[in-house]
Amino acid sequence: MRLILLPQSLDQVFHNEPRKRLGVLSLFCMLSLIYGAIFLPYLPLSSGLLGHDYALHFPNLLVGYYWALQNNYWSIPWFTPATCGGMAYYADLNVAYFSAPQVLTLFVSPLRAIQITFMLFAFIGMWGTYRLMRVAFGASRTASVIAAALFLFNGFYAHRMLIGHLTFHAFALTPLLMAMLLPRAGKAMPAIGEALIRACIAGMCLGYMFHSGMIHAIPPVLMACAIVILIHGMRFDFQAWSWALLAGAGLLSLGVSAGKLYAALSLANAFPRDFYKLPGADNIAQLLWAVFSSVFWRPSPDVLVNSDWSQVRHEWEYGLTLAPVFIVYYIYRERMKNVLRLPSRGFVERTGLARGVAGVFIGILLLTPLALNFYAPGWNTFLKQLPYFSSSSSLLRFFCLYIPVIIVGVALAIDRKPRSDVQLRLKVALVALAVIIVQNAITNRDYYSAQTYDPSAIIAEYLRASNEATIRPVNRIEAAGISSSPNDTLAHGGSALPCYQPMFGYRLEKFPLGQLQPGPIFSARESFLNFKNPACYLFPKENKCTPGDHFAVSQIEEAQALAAYRPFAFQQPASQILATNISIASSLACLFGLALGGFFWRRVRRLKTMLL
Repeated sequence: MRLILLPQSLDQVFHNEPRKRLGVLSLFCMLSLIYGAIFLPYLPLSSGLLGHDYALHFPNLLVGYYWALQNNYWSIPWFTPATCGGMAYYADLNVAYFSAPQVLTLFVSPLRAIQITFMLFAFIGMWGTYRLMRVAFGASRTASVIAAALFLFNGFYAHRMLIGHLTFHAFALTPLLMAMLLPRAGKAMPAIGEALIRACIAGMCLGYMFHSGMIHAIPPVLMACAIVILIHGMRFDFQAWSWALLAGAGLLSLGVSAGKLYAALSLANAFPRDFYKLPGADNIAQLLWAVFSSVFWRPSPDVLVNSDWSQVRHEWEYGLTLAPVFIVYYIYRERMKNVLRLPSRGFVERTGLARGVAGVFIGILLLTPLALNFYAPGWNTFLKQLPYFSSSSSLLRFFCLYIPVIIVGVALAIDRKPRSDVQLRLKVALVALAVIIVQNAITNRDYYSAQTYDPSAIIAEYLRASNEATIRPVNRIEAAGISSSPNDTLAHGGSALPCYQPMFGYRLEKFPLGQLQPGPIFSARESFLNFKNPACYLFPKENKCTPGDHFAVSQIEEAQALAAYRPFAFQQPASQILATNISIASSLACLFGLALGGFFWRRVRRLKTMLL
């Protein structure tokens, strides 16, 4: 029976533009409620436990809160006494001090901050995807809503947050970043005011990704941006200004991140992690099936060889459900020939050569994650010699590149149905939406139900510190084992030994233990305190020491300041001071650029209104 009563699109559900927007917003709120109902029960579990990698981030959030209580929040917390007997903090790539979760802890507990961050950034990702498709690609509301739902429920973001990879919450900014780089569908270069706003927002998105610690996903995100720009050019017109915006955003993000980047490189150079094997699949068929299964069906079993440890389930979570497969099959069954076919609305069609070159580059970029995760002895040796890959222990995260690219392709496929089949298009979209929700709801997540981190000690100490407005200084090196995680000892005034610090290796292979031992931090032994000077990790030459050195007895005041989460005097190279000042200047420039861009944009629009 033909669905003659089915509206032809979401545009026909409501009668005017405000109602259409309100309808989409209501749908987004409903999807967010369903999303929260599925995933929030894991943050935390009914037992109060969380994903095991929150054992790293909850103590870091408490350290950041201590610092804000003792000092101005906007001052840089260079070091922490709470990890490994004294450790670099701001330079640690796993520390996201200038980020939403840390800011939220100024007002709510770390657990509540994680929950708010999870839902807030999920909504930002959904809205950013809708804007990307609706404005940049001129997609229908039906296709744009399905694209937004697909990104909202993508397995990479959700399950990384469930397992405790807090640094990956910035992945949700990817669609917004893409939307800022692309012109409105079929339009030429925007006015200078709008272009300035776009560059600043894109630069701030990239800068935030770095400050949040999402180091491993930034390269695939940039590759995905390049693919989407090429797709946009093939669909409408190739415009150089999108690449100029990407370059400008990259420069702005480097400026915003310069201070942390320089310090992080100093720490990483002192403790390179080039001793890990680089895993890969030695069977291309197995690798292809593993990727297909992880993206569309269920996380793949580990198929990698040459690995120091198994790549467990959360490393294979990229799920977009079977909805994209269903949509593409149904559309192509109706003799769909080319998703990227140019619409006949007066846009300039480029030469076949330009489109062919773009297609080749898209193919190369899409094959890159597969190549990086393929194992052959010679190829593996070559990768281990490259700067970025030499310190990597897994390159599976490059598969997150496929998430936004597939979503864009699926949304374009929905809109390529002939106008006479709009009812069928909406029917396909509704079924796809049902598949997305149902598949996520029935997925077995026993792996995430068996997580072991207990945040109760950190939460209790946060509540005490919040009520009393006082910190608990570190007074001893404490043998790990009294808490569910070694780093939780800071809640009792201790600094754990051994500690949980991936910068030294997952098994602390590079940790310079020296004479550090359980006991009071101010006990002297051979004229040195039982407390490490973390400035030696970052700037050993300037501070006349070597990484891992302890505070001398003569540096008792500096040690006392560090133990109380206060700044202490140490020497920085001129290049670090310059990088820090560049970060401050670039951040202010982004804010000024947004204001200036808004001013110019309004003036230009007013001028057009007067002249036309």
